[in-house]
Amino acid sequence: MTSADGSTSACWTALWPPSSPRWKEGEGRLPLSRLARRPWRRLHKYVEALDDEPADAELHRIRSLAKRARYAADACVPAVGNAAAESAALLAALQTVLGEHHDAVVTRDWLQRQAGVIASISFVAGEMAALELGHIGVAAKRWRVEWGSASRSGNWRWLRS
Repeated sequence: MTSADGSTSACWTALWPPSSPRWKEGEGRLPLSRLARRPWRRLHKYVEALDDEPADAELHRIRSLAKRARYAADACVPAVGNAAAESAALLAALQTVLGEHHDAVVTRDWLQRQAGVIASISFVAGEMAALELGHIGVAAKRWRVEWGSASRSGNWRWLRS
């Protein structure tokens, strides 16, 4: 190719078309399970570093990390099969419990704000907030059970392939 000043140099067009990816030519496998490793490790590491009674914001962070790990596992289902699907389902159950917890926290906070603004509903809002505290407590205990199921090492062996 000749540039504007008349000199000749190698350019990107000499490299076009690009060579086919290795996996397309059958020279190697594309290890799709690697796609799910990082989200799973981030989730696992975060949960293991938590105190026995994590704060509401920490549980919400677990929910976000679980969602990422679940979507990564779902993406691997066509290549990996049932093992990835089962892992994704376990993470979905964890997400559900943590979603219920987050919904209860948001509702409680909203009710507390409304009780402070409108005096005539403060008693009812307080009663309803107390009910949400019960939901928060139940979900805060249930998430550990779901995490125990989801985090069993046998459920994630497919990541090593």
